[in-house]
Amino acid sequence: WSYIIYTISTLLTGFVNNWGVLAVTRLVTGAALGGGLGLGATLIAETWPETMRSRGQGWMQSAFGVGGVLANLLWFALEPITGDAGWRWPYFLGALPGFFLLTYTYKNVPESERFVAKRQKRQALRRGEAVASDDTDDDDMMKQFTVTALFSRPELRSPLLKCMLMSFGTIASYWAVSTWLVPYVESVTEAAGHTSVHWGALAGAFFALGAIPGYMTAPHIADGYSRRTMLAVYFIGSVISTIAVYQLVSAPWAFLAATFMHGFFTQGQFVWFAIYPPELFPTAVRGSAISTILNVTRFI
Repeated sequence: WSYIIYTISTLLTGFVNNWGVLAVTRLVTGAALGGGLGLGATLIAETWPETMRSRGQGWMQSAFGVGGVLANLLWFALEPITGDAGWRWPYFLGALPGFFLLTYTYKNVPESERFVAKRQKRQALRRGEAVASDDTDDDDMMKQFTVTALFSRPELRSPLLKCMLMSFGTIASYWAVSTWLVPYVESVTEAAGHTSVHWGALAGAFFALGAIPGYMTAPHIADGYSRRTMLAVYFIGSVISTIAVYQLVSAPWAFLAATFMHGFFTQGQFVWFAIYPPELFPTAVRGSAISTILNVTRFI
């Protein structure tokens, strides 16, 4: 249902004619997107071999950067032709991945065996059936609603709250700097006598382009050194690249280089959502934990 709602609301966004309706469609799209964000990370965590798991998460996250590049290049190409209506086309085409998910992925990508086994066991326990098990604590947890289990059990609540605090820092800092990126580049380039909308679109594309190697590099740091080292590298890099974009450069081409590195770190850091939390929570609550960590802080 998340993907159905996402597809419909994204498509409808391209047709809106006032800010009120736009706000509603984007709100619905964001809610639907939140419902699906944790699914990919959970599925890879439960199906890929341990030695390749982090890299698989990085490759999956890189698709976010690819989508951003395509959307900005589409805007760049169509704006001279369609004028003020150019912003609508990325939404029309943005609905296509949803149709792909509904027609192919949903039918052809199976559930993980671990999840299926846990679901069957949870259903049996809730029906009061006797289930062979050597872990009564796990059985008690599976009888609970997953979010209730996350917040009521100390061994789950502690990592959950710590990850939510990290998530808040990641999301708040990302939106604080990225929201102003394109308008800032447009204002500076316009003051220098350039076509501002073109440079704004290119800056957005380079920002998303930098995220692709950012997502793919992080798993190698995480596996080669540690998860904490990965976080430190990306958090420090985000601070430095933010200063570079907003304080140190002014020439249009310098902006593109700076926004590329900005995207590498500030967007690339999001891969920790897919690498770290899946390792901290058991199968019975893993998907709910990842979604809670990401989406509660998105809402805040």
